[in-house]
Amino acid sequence: MGVGPELGGLDLSSYAVFEAVARAAQWSVPAAQIMAIQAGVGAPAMLPALPEGPLATHVRRRITEGTVSGFGDTDHAGQNNSRPVLTATPTPDGTAYELTGDKLFIGNGTVADLLPVSAVLDDPDRSRVGVCFVDTRTPGFEVASAIEFMGSRGLPNGALRLHKVRVPREHVLVEGDGDRLPAAIGFLGLVGRLHFTGAPALAIARNCAEWSRDFVVRRTVDGRPLGDYEQIQRLVATTVAEVYAMESVARLGLIGAGLSDRWLEQFLAKNVLVRTAGRIADRTVSLLGAEGFETVASKRRRGAPTFPSSVPTGTPAGCASPATWISNSTTRPLNCCSPPFTATRPSAVPNHPPTPALPRPPAPISPRPTAPISPRWPSTPPTSPAPAGSSPTATTTSPACTHRRAPSSSSRRRPPRCSP
Repeated sequence: MGVGPELGGLDLSSYAVFEAVARAAQWSVPAAQIMAIQAGVGAPAMLPALPEGPLATHVRRRITEGTVSGFGDTDHAGQNNSRPVLTATPTPDGTAYELTGDKLFIGNGTVADLLPVSAVLDDPDRSRVGVCFVDTRTPGFEVASAIEFMGSRGLPNGALRLHKVRVPREHVLVEGDGDRLPAAIGFLGLVGRLHFTGAPALAIARNCAEWSRDFVVRRTVDGRPLGDYEQIQRLVATTVAEVYAMESVARLGLIGAGLSDRWLEQFLAKNVLVRTAGRIADRTVSLLGAEGFETVASKRRRGAPTFPSSVPTGTPAGCASPATWISNSTTRPLNCCSPPFTATRPSAVPNHPPTPALPRPPAPISPRPTAPISPRWPSTPPTSPAPAGSSPTATTTSPACTHRRAPSSSSRRRPPRCSP
């Protein structure tokens, strides 16, 4: 999606790719994540970072052939290590490297044709970190295991094993002294996180907002729509506001010039989108739980709509193809494949009654004037009459002591702050 038309692409900006992935995720999250990996961290996304030469020419040719790609970066030891575990040993003639090691949790790894892989290049004079563009048809490349994540069905992810996989030297990208991955590749990782994780999170939040609005309109209590209740209105309004905030965060990190300088915004945006989507989903489940937690098969047996539990089998009327609803989503009817939600223009969603407006807050009540309250206790402590035969100046209270407490109903008395 991000490459130019000369390579068969759409030449979309980073934010346009993000929106395309989000729209696709409203239909199918795994399908959208396949698109996100290809456009966010795969070989097509790395093309702008490649210097002119044999490697760039090779990648362009593979893109025009329709190759599927990903990025093999995570090792079995974890993702946060400064250097990869997989090694690339130069061949005796020095024309290629032989890669040996394992990679784990590689998106598109089980279906990729051209796979960039991070590795440590063990040259005789020094050790550097680089990216090797591996043709998965090369002998020694093996998909050790397909990986399935909880809550995700259909995403091609796998554990990969490489044993003396030969990669030509000109198909290896190294920058500077090679202490770390090239800076452009690291930037792609931040943007790729937003495409792969942030865009589906926004799609789920948009779906939840639409499902909530639809539910509170059609659900009634004693003939009164659920949306007429103020608490329900505020609940739905909170979801709508958070969806708008998520869209704003994504635009801040992906629109405009100087994207590489906004690494902190992009790093935080992924967490903001995911955590906010989690709150919205929890709120939506609580709201829609009024109809019970029913399976899709049970709903179909009694003729009830299967939304929002799942997408119905086949392509409903008005959704001729995924390309149709991505390019012109406003033609989709309600409950077809949850339309994209626009918080600023709710009326753009067709065939959907507007959400009832929140009630106007009451006017502030002016305080009632009251008469001044006289103190219950005098400001100066009273003096006791002097006993007979004593000096007329003697009192039971020291004149210097002005800290006196009012009598307390508690049986436990505190000692005075000054003694008489």
